Amino acid sequence: MCFWNKKVFCPKRGEGVVKKMTKFVTNSRRLAEALDQRCRNQTGGPQHKHLVLIGNVASGAAKYSPEFVMEVLGALRKELLDRGTMSSLDMMTGGPVPTQPLFEGSTLDLDVLQELCTMFDSMSGESKCYDDISGEELPKHFVDEARAVEMGWVRDIGLYDKVPRTVAQASGIKPRPVMLVDVNKGDKENYKMRCRLVGKELKAKTKETLLAHQLFSAMPPWEAAKTLLSLLVTDGVDGAGDSPEEELEMAIFDISRAHFMPKCKRELYIELPPEDRTPGDGDLVGRLNRNMYGFRDAANGWSEDWQQTLGSVSFEVGVANPALFHRAKDNTRGAVHGDDFYVLGRAAALNEVAEALGSKYSLRESYRFGFGAHCVREAMVLNRVVTCGRGTDG
Repeated sequence: MCFWNKKVFCPKRGEGVVKKMTKFVTNSRRLAEALDQRCRNQTGGPQHKHLVLIGNVASGAAKYSPEFVMEVLGALRKELLDRGTMSSLDMMTGGPVPTQPLFEGSTLDLDVLQELCTMFDSMSGESKCYDDISGEELPKHFVDEARAVEMGWVRDIGLYDKVPRTVAQASGIKPRPVMLVDVNKGDKENYKMRCRLVGKELKAKTKETLLAHQLFSAMPPWEAAKTLLSLLVTDGVDGAGDSPEEELEMAIFDISRAHFMPKCKRELYIELPPEDRTPGDGDLVGRLNRNMYGFRDAANGWSEDWQQTLGSVSFEVGVANPALFHRAKDNTRGAVHGDDFYVLGRAAALNEVAEALGSKYSLRESYRFGFGAHCVREAMVLNRVVTCGRGTDG
């Protein structure tokens, strides 16, 4: 740490630089390169004396020096750009940089900041549209079409009721702001726009009102998906015979707009999106009837809802991991990753699952994966391309 001018103070020995006898472990190439440094005593730099970390001074070494922090943040910035996790635009709009002075005062009123941002947007005229993941500029007419589709869906499912603002004020619940998130699922030659209406609920506003279990939503481990694939290609599992009718298959279902499906358990209000305002609305807000993306308990509400839906057709949810489910009578089993269902069983059982989910949700069967004549041999499973084939013995 002496390379980054880390100093501690000892009452008896005064101030000195620190050499910590530890190493760094990281999965970032950029960060590893930045932190692969040595004491300058070993590399021919200015010689210095280390302060030994004994005598109640080790705690002072727990706080990193500004030079070290800047090195780490700079390397992480380059790593995020390399991976495409953040764009150059994100880097410009992602918040204050480490060298920027702190805000004056003990707290920043986030509601005032939101109002200022809204005011700026309204003054900027016809704003440009950007992809919320890549940061690339998007053709405005494609974005307008996607937003119109999303708002049509919002109205069709009755996401919220328009009520006077005084209703929210009487309840003591402040309406939360919303935004439309635009993403191009295609490329620059073939735009495939998707838009989602999301709420902006901050942890700081709800940390005293929501319990930990209300925020939890389980995810299946990759090992669970590999187990399902292993069972799919294993002959004789669960009494499956050699005939195509008895072979196991994997169905992969996708639920559209999953977080909008459950009923809202809390009393919540939102500011109306501009796309849903009419001249005669007056000072109205939206009282939520269903859950909504962006609210902190929406994922947990979705989990509880699909578990109840599958429970109606005799499935039981895993105890160790509630993202897994199983039905004992026919050994049909599966896993849920967000809004994607991976279900292993015989064709009739999979059709029953599809009927149960489709009766309540907007369902799309992405793949029927397996060895049957109606099955595909290649599918995407948890963002991995998986191919099945028979061995040389047939």
